[in-house]
Amino acid sequence: MATKYYYWSNGRAQEFADNNSIEPERGDVRVSGGVDLKLANMQFDPRKRTSLNRAALAARIEKELGDEAETSFERPSPVGWAKGMGRVNFAHIVGTRTTDKMVLMHAQPLDPEGRRVDLCMFGSAEHLRPFKLTDPYADGHVSSDAMVIEHLLRGLGAPVDVTTGEEDLEYVGWAAVWLALNQGFRGPHHEYVDRPWLRDFALGHSEACEWMTEVNWDITRTAGRWGAAPQVGDWHRVIIGSPLWVRTANPESLVRYRRLRSRSRRWSLQCLVGLGRGHGR
Repeated sequence: MATKYYYWSNGRAQEFADNNSIEPERGDVRVSGGVDLKLANMQFDPRKRTSLNRAALAARIEKELGDEAETSFERPSPVGWAKGMGRVNFAHIVGTRTTDKMVLMHAQPLDPEGRRVDLCMFGSAEHLRPFKLTDPYADGHVSSDAMVIEHLLRGLGAPVDVTTGEEDLEYVGWAAVWLALNQGFRGPHHEYVDRPWLRDFALGHSEACEWMTEVNWDITRTAGRWGAAPQVGDWHRVIIGSPLWVRTANPESLVRYRRLRSRSRRWSLQCLVGLGRGHGR
């Protein structure tokens, strides 16, 4: 089955290729004028830019990074790149002018000791393909923590810990996990914890994803500092990154929450209509 890219940042991928002198090799496929051509049969004009297609460029980036891309999360923080496989949850981040154009891709791999790693990949909404961001019924909770993330991504720094006078990156980690697990809720936590489609702005998930991300911040929680809040669970390590891609070889695993929410609202409306008829008897 062909690979489908849910998220692809061509700008970041091309920037990596340029910075690391990645050039097409014999047998690679280039993209030029919308036509794919085999390099083995072509003579190239060095003045004309030649770019690889997604699959070839992604393969070359993975080859270039090698073991530098963390996969097991055995190495202590910080790491520069991370990649993995598994479930990825997609959400639209709202609340500020910048974050309204942002999406969050959230994964929860485990380290060798079985501790949860929250991978929070923030990217541009224009690079996300399988979802519609607009929902006329979306009016769930919007967190002020979106501003914390916006400031960090814009290079304005993290909130300052009043006791130390230093940037409090642990709070940023907590805020990122809170957004990933709670943004858009309408009721008590127990009502949506296992039903994420009940949260507005949550877009969907896919169980069979591969992802590659540059790591911007790698945050490990100080033991005993944070209480046990059910909204974030037992978080341990948070990686905030800028993804190059999220893809799958099994697009049938994609679940769109918009459809589930529509069904849920139709069912609720039918129940209300039924109750109204019952009272009218």
